[in-house]
Amino acid sequence: MTGYNWLPAFSALENSDADGAGYTELGPGCVAVHPSSDGPALRAAYKKLIGNAAFLFKKRSSFTTEWFKRVNNALDEKIDLLKENPSKHPQDVLGMQFSDGTISKYPLRWAEIQGEIFHQLTFERMDSVIHVDIVPLMDYYR
Repeated sequence: MTGYNWLPAFSALENSDADGAGYTELGPGCVAVHPSSDGPALRAAYKKLIGNAAFLFKKRSSFTTEWFKRVNNALDEKIDLLKENPSKHPQDVLGMQFSDGTISKYPLRWAEIQGEIFHQLTFERMDSVIHVDIVPLMDYYR
């Protein structure tokens, strides 16, 4: 949720050659980094990235096509582990300790199939996104 009117964002995207639009990432600590990525470079570029919580994209753009492919590849790599260790609740993550003391074996990290992929792709395609004023309200995040 944001406290902003999104109509100017839609208009800006529609009148551009960009694939997507979003708010400028808020800081280096907000950048989700895959363990195999260059974390320092990604985090240093946070002002050039769009944030992971409020964005819009043109349908079937090269960005969204690649994003969808990467998410599906990540899930395909772990399909057997996902079948063996389904999520026990909406915020289940690998290594989480449950109230009964057991440790989650759910095979995904918190940002693995969204933020880690999205920020890396945005880093690779900075020229295909524009920055607009739709910063989300983070008061009730998680």
